[in-house]
Amino acid sequence: MKNNTQKSLLILIMGISVGIITNISLFLLTDNLPGVLALILVAIIEGIGGLLTLIGLILIVVGRREYGEKHSKFAIYAAVIFVLSIVIAAVFSIMISMINFISNSPTNTNIILLQTPITSTIGGLVYLFLLYELEDKNGKIVLFLAFIATIIASILITVDAMSLYEELMSSIAAGETSLTNTFNYISKISRTGIYGIISSGLLLTALILPYNRIKSGELAPTSPKTNSFYGGNTTVTQDRLCPNCGRIIPFDSKICPYCRRKFELRSSGIGRNENGH
Repeated sequence: MKNNTQKSLLILIMGISVGIITNISLFLLTDNLPGVLALILVAIIEGIGGLLTLIGLILIVVGRREYGEKHSKFAIYAAVIFVLSIVIAAVFSIMISMINFISNSPTNTNIILLQTPITSTIGGLVYLFLLYELEDKNGKIVLFLAFIATIIASILITVDAMSLYEELMSSIAAGETSLTNTFNYISKISRTGIYGIISSGLLLTALILPYNRIKSGELAPTSPKTNSFYGGNTTVTQDRLCPNCGRIIPFDSKICPYCRRKFELRSSGIGRNENGH
């Protein structure tokens, strides 16, 4: 069986790691880098991290049936929320452009203030739904802590960015700004990403935990098998593959009868007849 979920978790781990390294590097090096160079560096590295994250999210949705019906549903919910986050970001961008055009002045900062916490909260919900059914008890705790930390970090980033934004607007109003100053402002804004280190670290941990569970065989995928007919009713049975030895074992086994590997069962809703028995 192709384990798209395991591959997706690895790719997401790489994507989050790139983001963490980027934020730490920018915080430490921004003062020593020209504004333009910092901006280019942010665009390239965040682009790589964003691409890895997108690929990981797609793979985990593609492989959603590997770990039960509930995980499959949650993965669909996560995909819907992810699309919603893109729509909201687009709406904010259109609103900002329209206000700039109508008022012929810089955007009202209240709109910018709302965008970051809202999109960050929605993004946190994506991971919450994607990973919840793959986590054990400790993993669920880490996942919820990551979600809360994401919201707090987004608020801190917004507050810090607002003061920098007001500073830039004052410079523009006084005619003391230039393209270089604007790039320097953007590089300073990029440093606020350091607030997200804790939430990113927690999310990274929440990704590593189920990845290790799958890799070790503690969390085994399920595999739909054959149909049997009894008195006109269809009963769908389900076998699973032992992640350790690769042999087919009964779907309700907690221990592989061949290699004695222990693992956790995932409820898939399969194994009942059409009357739900």
